[in-house]
Amino acid sequence: MFLRPYRSQQAGFTLLEVMIAILILSFGLLGIAGLQIRSVKVNQGSVYRSVAALRANEIADRMRANPAGYIAGNYFTYLSSTALPVAGDDPGCAVEHPGISGLVAHTHTVSSDCSADNLAKDDAYIWRVMNAGTLPSGSGIVCRATDAHTTTGTPASTDCDAAGSRVVIKIWWDDQRAGGDANQMFSTVFLP
Repeated sequence: MFLRPYRSQQAGFTLLEVMIAILILSFGLLGIAGLQIRSVKVNQGSVYRSVAALRANEIADRMRANPAGYIAGNYFTYLSSTALPVAGDDPGCAVEHPGISGLVAHTHTVSSDCSADNLAKDDAYIWRVMNAGTLPSGSGIVCRATDAHTTTGTPASTDCDAAGSRVVIKIWWDDQRAGGDANQMFSTVFLP
């Protein structure tokens, strides 16, 4: 009688098992890639919010540095609209505007014959240019409002009722690339 050698039923992976393992691994890798893309978008939204907070602090500091212009209401006059600046909006108070073209640190020297009104106009011009340059579709307003966080959903001066006692700084930007709203808003109350 001829005896056959005993063979195990499981001799190794079959091609089907390998393909199923690769398919499961592919789904896992696609999930990890999706999480990575989402985290990059959320991180970009955080960067925009941080930039908006810096811009709000910047205009608050500019108002504190020009108390005569603030008390006269010049900042409310020049920053009650979200209109983008044009070349004629710059009163020429600043001897130089480093950072406007390159969007880097923008310390500038103010000429000694600059009035409080022109300094407020210059501050408004620089602030608007920096908002537009560092935030996608960036714009902002400074006004008096009863509620600092009320918004119409679009950048508009109608968000300020001019009757409130709070001085509010509001900044809008397009956050769709980061997975947010088309008109994301940051607002803060300014205390002189």
